[in-house]
Amino acid sequence: MLQGVKGMTRGELSALTGVSARTIRFYEEKGILPSPVREDNGYRNYDKAAVIRLKFIKNAKDLGFSLKEIKELLELKVSPGVSCESIRRKAAEKIGEIEKKISDLEKIKDALKNFTRYCRPGKSVEECELINLLEG
Repeated sequence: MLQGVKGMTRGELSALTGVSARTIRFYEEKGILPSPVREDNGYRNYDKAAVIRLKFIKNAKDLGFSLKEIKELLELKVSPGVSCESIRRKAAEKIGEIEKKISDLEKIKDALKNFTRYCRPGKSVEECELINLLEG
């Protein structure tokens, strides 16, 4: 599919990858996506490498990696002598973070369930346990 890709505009890159032009610009500003070559007419000219990198970024974001982590993964990808084990460790760290978030969300869910038990028809807002909790 990408073999025929030569140069393309930001809009074309956006359409091909499903990443908005605004997000592409943001990635360039953050240095996670290299700025493209500019043609004599001032148009940006993205190449096949930009498509591949942008898809990498998008897929990594979908897996929950932050832009900082994605930048680290991209640096590892091009570093000589880096093994797959380095990438596995990054993924294992991410799994740990996700498990912690899930645990925290479960605690929040349980607390909300506990407070909603006390939200009964007929109670005034002043008697609402959840409102009182939120007011501290």
